Amino acid sequence: MKCRLLVLFLPLVLLGCSKKTPVTTVFPISQIHVVTTQESREQVEIKRQALALLEARNYDQLEALAAKYRSSGEGYADGVSKLFVFYEGLDAKDKDSEAIWKERQGQIQQWIQAMPTSVTARVEMGWILTDYAWHARGSGWASSVNDESEKAFEERLQQAVQALNEALQLKDKCPVCWTAMQKAALGLGLNRSRYDDLFTQAVEAFPDYDYFYRSRAIYLLPRWYGKEGEWESDLAKSADKVGGEKGDLIYARAVWSIRHYGDGIDVFADKGNSWERVDRGFEVILKQYPDSLAAKTERAQLAGLAGNSEMAKKYLIQTKGEVDLDEWQAQGEYEDFYKWAFGQ
Repeated sequence: MKCRLLVLFLPLVLLGCSKKTPVTTVFPISQIHVVTTQESREQVEIKRQALALLEARNYDQLEALAAKYRSSGEGYADGVSKLFVFYEGLDAKDKDSEAIWKERQGQIQQWIQAMPTSVTARVEMGWILTDYAWHARGSGWASSVNDESEKAFEERLQQAVQALNEALQLKDKCPVCWTAMQKAALGLGLNRSRYDDLFTQAVEAFPDYDYFYRSRAIYLLPRWYGKEGEWESDLAKSADKVGGEKGDLIYARAVWSIRHYGDGIDVFADKGNSWERVDRGFEVILKQYPDSLAAKTERAQLAGLAGNSEMAKKYLIQTKGEVDLDEWQAQGEYEDFYKWAFGQ
């Protein structure tokens, strides 16, 4: 659900800006073009390969693929790891029928039976059961969930936690196990003290896996278990504790992710987040991923959300007119943003 918020904030930004004199740019608006990035193609291929191996019951290669991504720690500019994408490929989709959800769980159970000491198989079972629970609940507010759906939601989450706890008892460890635990904890309404313990265990086990901070920020949103301004202040404290460029990177990635959560969140609405720190974080991200169109695009969009048209223009130029529709709702949305940034 990329950039839903942009549709909301762009008119508001436009209202607050005076007409600017058009400037010469690296590329004219007539030369923008839609692209599919290498990052997107690679993620599609990882998912395809993982699911094909599961369906073929080729567990040895499935395990090898997971081990490769787990040991390398490879990932993408937004902090999503290739290991995370691997698990996503094995999951069912929310639009899928109950039959497909059941079939996929059966396939994973066969994998567990064939390889009972596989941490990957048990984490995947916990992962899919967690998503199966949210599939039953739906994405609406708690008041919109009927009793039957609520019961299925809780039962499936408890089953997910059981599978994830079994994974934690195995010799091999997996960071995605903790990510799935965080998602299950959100649904089960784990109290703050216990959630803090869960988060601490996760970052101690895998200190370089910064996706945990994104999940924590979601838990602390006002729509869940936090107070107004709490996720912002908590994120700043966590980033300060890590410190340096790594802290700035964690901060920027979490803000990036929260902006796209649900129907979109104005991450600068109450000035609880620092645009300057977000910008520093993106500087670090782009040192590591200099060719990431997603990071360049998000940096421009966040500059716009912060009301900084000059920085939005600067970062938009770096996209060289390339439009990835995973980052924009439509080409027209990009064009509207371009016109605002360049005062046209």
